[in-house]
Amino acid sequence: MAEPNSETEVVLGAPTDLQLSFRLHRFGSLDPTFRLGARRLLQAIPTPDGPGVLDIQALDGDGPRARAFRVCGHGPGGPHLVARAPLILGADDAPEHFVPVCGTGRRLIRSAPGLRLTRAASPVGMLISLVFQQRVAWRDAAQAHLRLVRRYGTAAPGDFGLVLPPNGKGWASIPLTDFSALDMDRRRAETIRRVGQVAGHVDRFFDTDSEVVARKLATISGLGPWTIQNFLGFALADADALPTGDYDLPHRVAQAFTGRARSTDEEMVRILEPYRGQRWRIVRLIEESGVRLQRFGPRRGSGRPQRGRGSP
Repeated sequence: MAEPNSETEVVLGAPTDLQLSFRLHRFGSLDPTFRLGARRLLQAIPTPDGPGVLDIQALDGDGPRARAFRVCGHGPGGPHLVARAPLILGADDAPEHFVPVCGTGRRLIRSAPGLRLTRAASPVGMLISLVFQQRVAWRDAAQAHLRLVRRYGTAAPGDFGLVLPPNGKGWASIPLTDFSALDMDRRRAETIRRVGQVAGHVDRFFDTDSEVVARKLATISGLGPWTIQNFLGFALADADALPTGDYDLPHRVAQAFTGRARSTDEEMVRILEPYRGQRWRIVRLIEESGVRLQRFGPRRGSGRPQRGRGSP
């Protein structure tokens, strides 16, 4: 096993479940860049300092939840990732201080113990994965992403068997014909290439104020409210991010709070108004609580929450 070139220990304020907190940071179980278990996370990430692998291991507890974590970095980008480790693990989040204002909120908390709002270790990678998901079934987006990463990725540092995804320059240089061969529309392909071109700026969003980031992202053609709000939630752990334009999310919120099977963005905003300031936390709790939707037509996509069906 390769020795890390950088490491630290992070102790959180409340027991945290790695799988609950990072499950949607991984682009499906076949994602070759990311490995996630009950007590360990491995991710290959191109950083401004070069390729790196982030290795997070639970140190205490005897189940999926732990307070103390050992964080190791491998490769030239290892120190960069370790320096970000506390925020990646959500050390600035305080789920133990969140006070639900209704019975539904209390039930959601009990259904997903250990969920913490965490930051994406790779802001650029998260933004690109969200663009892949715009207006399509999640399964189709994940498959396209997988095929391109396998084609354009390289072996990650260490002997973990991970694939390092393309860096920004790599995504920007993928020919449009390679995207179209995967039935990806030109608009998404061009947006991915544009994000790749400004990857250096996006990476610096890691610890930037959400309002500033939202304004800057809005200047990039192809990034709309759905993509930006999901980015604020997943990449910056913005507790109040609320994606609109999602195919399923308004229905999931209504199902959880009212029992109704169908809803709208407008009603979702109204339902979540008592939780303003913590709406992303409620969204994540709903996603991890197993709320099931009543289906009125052919089932589309996989069992994962189906983002990306509305506007970008």
